[in-house]
Amino acid sequence: MAAITFLEGLEKFNSMRLRADFTQWLARLTHRCHSLASIEELTGGRSVRQRRDGGTHFVPIARIVGSVGRRHDFTRDFLPLASVNAGRWAQVYAAINSPQGVPEIEVLKVGDVYIVEDGHHRISAARAAGLDQIAAHVVEVAA
Repeated sequence: MAAITFLEGLEKFNSMRLRADFTQWLARLTHRCHSLASIEELTGGRSVRQRRDGGTHFVPIARIVGSVGRRHDFTRDFLPLASVNAGRWAQVYAAINSPQGVPEIEVLKVGDVYIVEDGHHRISAARAAGLDQIAAHVVEVAA
């Protein structure tokens, strides 16, 4: 299989951006929220009391539903929005499709869902590449 190039990554990014625009338009039309959740939403506004290292393992991308600090840069499906740098996204996409891959992401686990702290581009590119799991360092939190 041939390596994915940066230019192929840019093409994929542009395709994902169009999908994101359509998704946002449809969400507005149907009065549905398509934004990533915040930690406050997932903990019911309670502050995080405890953190426990959950180790590194593969997590289902579909269960990553929130973001710490970048919730307005990606849709809930991790489609990139206008604020996302196309060049950086394309580089990450090419790396995901390369033999060396990318470093694990950093997530918080709240109940049975995850909130990304670091790795938004990696999640977006992995999802665009058709992956359903991603390597993650997990910190379990309790509110």
